[in-house]
Amino acid sequence: MNEFLIDCVDYSFVSDGSLTIYMPRCNMKCHYCNYKQMLKMKNLKSMNIINLKQFMIDNSPFYDVVVISGGEPTIYAELPEIVKLANQLEKEVILYTNLLKFNDDIIGIDKIVVDVKGFAPIPIERDVGISLSDAERLIAKYDKYKNDERFVFRLRNGLTNVMGFKNVEYYDVEKL
Repeated sequence: MNEFLIDCVDYSFVSDGSLTIYMPRCNMKCHYCNYKQMLKMKNLKSMNIINLKQFMIDNSPFYDVVVISGGEPTIYAELPEIVKLANQLEKEVILYTNLLKFNDDIIGIDKIVVDVKGFAPIPIERDVGISLSDAERLIAKYDKYKNDERFVFRLRNGLTNVMGFKNVEYYDVEKL
């Protein structure tokens, strides 16, 4: 059974009104990933899907937003179950993803934040450790969703919005 990490164990930590669920595994090996640093957070608690769902129900009054991050959430079979429960609890759902395994069957997500890996297949293949065909598929997904209002595309400083994404955020890798 998969284990999930949450950072909502201390109710005072939830002052921003969100419950963040980290799904630790990933389907990429980005050299600039900050996930290992995130694991050092002192207030993370590991739990299985049964305990996570009960935690979400029991603590529902303390949060308005469920943020699902990783690792890569879309590689987990439990993702639709978590989103469905969040929707039943009438929570906003934000998903952070690399988009590679994302598909339109995942419903009930209000905002999808995509970390853009680049715009050319060979550098993407090299930088994040995926196959050339996966890199090409990833670029096609960028193009497919670039005008969808639910999507926010995060670009590392130095990347230009050559695809014309409707919603863009920039970030500095060195400051992660």
